Amino acid sequence: MKSVSMPRYLIIISGLLLVSACGFDNTLYNARKYYKSAQGRAVQANGRPTNQAVEEYTKTIKKCGYILTEHKNSPEADDALILMAKALYYKGNSQFQAKTALESLITNFPNSPYVPEAVLFLARTNRQVNKPQEAQSALEEFILNNKWADWHAKAMFLLSDFSIEDKDYSKAQYWLERILSSYPGTQEAREAYYLLGKNQFEQKQFQQSLLTFEKLYKTRGVSKTIKLDALYYIGVNQLLVKDYTAALQTCRRLAKEEFRPDKMQQADLLKGRIVLVTGKADEGRKLLLDIAKAAPRTQTSSDIHWWLAEYDYYQMHDIKTAQENYGKVKSEFATSVNALPAQTKSTALTQISQLEQLKPESDLQTYIDKYLTAADNYLTIFEQPDSTVSMYNHLIDLPTNLQGQITLLQLKADSLSQKMDSLRTAIDTVAVGEPSAKPGPPDSLLAKTEVDSLVAKQDSLAAPKADESAQQKEAALAKLQADKDAVLADIKKKQDLSTTIHADYRPYLLFVKANFLTKVKADSSQLAAVWEQLRSDYPNNKYTNALGQLLRGETVRLIDPELEQLENAYDRALEALGEAPDSALAVLTAISRSAYPEISLKATFRLGWYYSFEVPDTTQAKHYLDTVLEKNRSSDYGMLVSRFYNGKDYIKFSFKDSKPDTSKTADTLHTVVSPDTTQAEAASPPSEPPSQEDDLNPSPEEEALPQPGIKPDVPEPDFPLH
Repeated sequence: MKSVSMPRYLIIISGLLLVSACGFDNTLYNARKYYKSAQGRAVQANGRPTNQAVEEYTKTIKKCGYILTEHKNSPEADDALILMAKALYYKGNSQFQAKTALESLITNFPNSPYVPEAVLFLARTNRQVNKPQEAQSALEEFILNNKWADWHAKAMFLLSDFSIEDKDYSKAQYWLERILSSYPGTQEAREAYYLLGKNQFEQKQFQQSLLTFEKLYKTRGVSKTIKLDALYYIGVNQLLVKDYTAALQTCRRLAKEEFRPDKMQQADLLKGRIVLVTGKADEGRKLLLDIAKAAPRTQTSSDIHWWLAEYDYYQMHDIKTAQENYGKVKSEFATSVNALPAQTKSTALTQISQLEQLKPESDLQTYIDKYLTAADNYLTIFEQPDSTVSMYNHLIDLPTNLQGQITLLQLKADSLSQKMDSLRTAIDTVAVGEPSAKPGPPDSLLAKTEVDSLVAKQDSLAAPKADESAQQKEAALAKLQADKDAVLADIKKKQDLSTTIHADYRPYLLFVKANFLTKVKADSSQLAAVWEQLRSDYPNNKYTNALGQLLRGETVRLIDPELEQLENAYDRALEALGEAPDSALAVLTAISRSAYPEISLKATFRLGWYYSFEVPDTTQAKHYLDTVLEKNRSSDYGMLVSRFYNGKDYIKFSFKDSKPDTSKTADTLHTVVSPDTTQAEAASPPSEPPSQEDDLNPSPEEEALPQPGIKPDVPEPDFPLH
């Protein structure tokens, strides 16, 4: 075998390496070519890549995968890895694979020039796989690394965009201002105006947003796509500030310049919205529905039903049609940004539409709860504070409205009474024998036999009819009486309902309305009117007291002033029980007769305890102990009484094994007696229990207690309401 000379061997090795390098370079070149071609294709109307683009991204991924498998130690491995990750990202259904590839690049090639780009793509990917906090933290950390200072503006731009998506507009403003102040004249600074205008738009600052986008559109050096996006927002802002002529002109310009299919549909949608609100509702609706039909199950069709629903509700006040369109927002595109708001509004409209079927007579609490829910929905969901106030007013005016119904019913009852009186008169007239038939010819004109025959014939015909008429009148009278009884029962029901609302609900509703008015900063005269209503109609009410505290800037305490005075009187009586027992017992007796169940029970128990163990008088003690058991045997006081008194006699008990909760009844447990002492006290001489006459003649101490209906001393707010 011939030996190969050294020079020839080197030539062969060199040739093999050249062929290998060419193959590698061709693979990377083709991968880049496929990626660039896919990037050049416009996305579909639904925002996803076309089938051709997906195919080209797939080829890019395969080429890069071959390089990373067969040439993993190549200097261009990081080129292949970043290209593969971007292709996976834009393909649209491989976000987790893209995340893995990006993390591999950052970890394994920390000095690669592609690391900054990988960090930005990884942040976008983390947002898509529901890891927003991870995305934000990585970008904020990236900005602190001076090694990548040239990329900081891009990272801030991305953070601004994320903040707008999260509706954190102040944070978005912060990052945008940093870009504009730290990187003036850069591409990022110019494009930051786009996000600035978008941030203003999302905050409903439409006039400011319009000016920002107009400035951006006229700025040189801004990419064509950014300018077209700015032009779209110019048209939307012109629509929202009601400059419809200018908005239509912007739409025409946008239709000529836009070349992206998904954005062209947005332009058509904008035109349809403008036509809809310019008095051509049918034309605008048809235009929008035609677009939705041409692009079913897309973000565009979802947006169309959203704007139709908004128009139907806010402009046409057509709740039924609005609900139908709100319902289609999610069914057209489940991930639409408007899917959840539409569903929330649809649910709220269902609740509002059910209000007409509710009657306060059926279930007053449910009726009030439903209207308060509607009031909250009008404010938080539909942003209609005036409608919120109307819901409060409806509930507050219920007693007045019921009184109007009562007046009409009373008129109906009076009318029925008049009919009944007339019918009774008719019945009484027939009963006393008034002729029921017309008299015949004079006797002088008829023979006697003819007269007798005629009278007999008339009697035979008239008598049954008279009886039948009387029966009909009696039946009619009974029917009228039943109708009147039903009307009177309805009057009684409405009167009771009006009384309940006026006493138990209306003060609270007035306070709720006033609290709402303080938050929305409405006309102060409305707040003053509510304040005067509460002071006039409910001078001695906890909600009147609470509103006074609110208006004076004090801490609001929802405590009934009268009850609070009784509580204070009770505490003072306990303190005086040792030194001035007669006066203290008089106060406790008065409090035991209070209309407030809780403090009445507490005072009654304390008297029973006093006469049982402190100054033994079993007759009086049993009177109070029986009252406690009758009022509320299952209360803490009732259960404690049951431990030493069975309703007839005292029984042995001990606190050793089962000490009661003294946090609630500590004032009653100053003295603990032994079982033997209890039995001895049971044999003590009885004294007379409080007489009925004592109940009717209050003591001076009792007269000093707060009386129902007496206006408390409620100070004026320390600032003018008008």
